[in-house]
Amino acid sequence: MTKYIFTVILLLTISCGKDDSGGATAETGSPSTTSTTTPTSSTSSTSTSTSSSTSSPASLLSTFFLTPCVYDNGYFSQKGLLFDSSAATYLYGYLYYDDAYCTVEALTFYTFGTYSVGSTNSVGTELNMTVQRVTSTPKNSTEATVNNIDVACGFSNWVANVEKNITGLICYGNQVAAAGSTTYQIFKIENDKLYLGDLSSGNANSPTTRPTLMGTTDFVKSAN
Repeated sequence: MTKYIFTVILLLTISCGKDDSGGATAETGSPSTTSTTTPTSSTSSTSTSTSSSTSSPASLLSTFFLTPCVYDNGYFSQKGLLFDSSAATYLYGYLYYDDAYCTVEALTFYTFGTYSVGSTNSVGTELNMTVQRVTSTPKNSTEATVNNIDVACGFSNWVANVEKNITGLICYGNQVAAAGSTTYQIFKIENDKLYLGDLSSGNANSPTTRPTLMGTTDFVKSAN
């Protein structure tokens, strides 16, 4: 399972850095079996134009954003962020696929939690995200078998399409985010694209180490 080089395991630090291969998180409260699935890959651009929307940053978060389908350590992958502003909750998915169109799921990681939006400056708007639960689900028998051989996250009873709660565990040699952990990010939304702070400018572990630069990889607003 080392192929999932835990870009996902710091499932607290939602990053949008240079190559966007850094860790991630997100949450709201539904199981990974209710995954927000994946349109076929879309193209990404690093827009620097001013957003045409006049909505507030908080209201703009009431939607689902998805990254393009990319090749990732022997698999294809996408990341998704689903925000529910009415409940102030979020769901972050790190999704691995067997096909180049990101339609056949192999393994999913989901983080569920709550969020709050803070002040805005010339770079972006503060976004604090607190973890409630992190789950993983092998989507076929092959992935379940590999997990069992590796005793992934300390479990040897993985079953296809059955999620496990991995909150706070050691998985693939890395620490999964604990319940109550908060990441201190920034974001901006331009032309229906969500950008998060670049972790090279701040590790997002505290309010004083919040990123100061915006990342270049976007999450595109999904019609689904």
